[in-house]
Amino acid sequence: MIWILLSILKILGIVLLILLGLIVLLICLVLFAPVKYRAKGAKHPDELYVNAFVSYLRPLVRVRVEYPSDEILSVKILWFDLLHPKEKKTKKKKRAEYKIYPDPALDSQDTAPIDKRIIDDIESPADHAYDPKKSTESTKAHSAGENSGSDHNSPGQSAHKKAGQKAARKAKSASHTGKDTENRLVAIAALLYPYKEMYPDVLGRVFHALKSILPRKCNIHLIFGTGSPDNTGYLYGAYCALSEYLPGTIVFEPVWMESYLDVEFELSGKIRLIHFVTAAVKIIADKRVRRFISEIRRL
Repeated sequence: MIWILLSILKILGIVLLILLGLIVLLICLVLFAPVKYRAKGAKHPDELYVNAFVSYLRPLVRVRVEYPSDEILSVKILWFDLLHPKEKKTKKKKRAEYKIYPDPALDSQDTAPIDKRIIDDIESPADHAYDPKKSTESTKAHSAGENSGSDHNSPGQSAHKKAGQKAARKAKSASHTGKDTENRLVAIAALLYPYKEMYPDVLGRVFHALKSILPRKCNIHLIFGTGSPDNTGYLYGAYCALSEYLPGTIVFEPVWMESYLDVEFELSGKIRLIHFVTAAVKIIADKRVRRFISEIRRL
């Protein structure tokens, strides 16, 4: 009996270890397996083409974007194509020609017979004749309704009154919520100054995570003009200031006196989720960040 229990526990332990190993393997794949991307394209005054490819564990997931092409977007998981392109119809089916033949029975008559039910539905002039008894009864009912409405509110008036009260309550609650949100924003703005020392560390970790997204290979040739020399000059000045931090080779040629766009690009890189997870863990582990979040929740 004991040996049977030990064998069952052994089998359960092996199964649990296998499941745990599969979970760890999946987590490692999600965190460390890179998402690879590459793109190439150009935009000329009379031409536009783009060719981009994204893959994750390349035989597993593949996404391709190509323009101009018959199949602009293609998504494949293993050998399954999620977006089935429509097959082109090489042969056009001839439309069936329908001929209308005249009906001799209709041609023999000038007008179609009128349905008797339509005639019965038409009201005769006698229905609208003046009846003194009905007129006196209607005037008495109208006067009785006016007298009763003078003493009590009609259902329509009470409904309008309730709707007005409901709208007033809604406006009052909206004004209160607006004041509450305004006061909360002011309180949050007041908390920003005491925690100014943590901003460089937090932003540095965020930029370090975003840096991993930047392409490792980047070649861009841009000829650009906004039509306004001032705006083009601002953009060119920003490019000159940030050119040392931009990846790869980026060439920006300004066009001062006209609106113009001509660009050619080629880039490729990898994205790993582990960089964003580590940056988020480091930011949350900071005591100043947790204290700042707790004080915001108290507001």
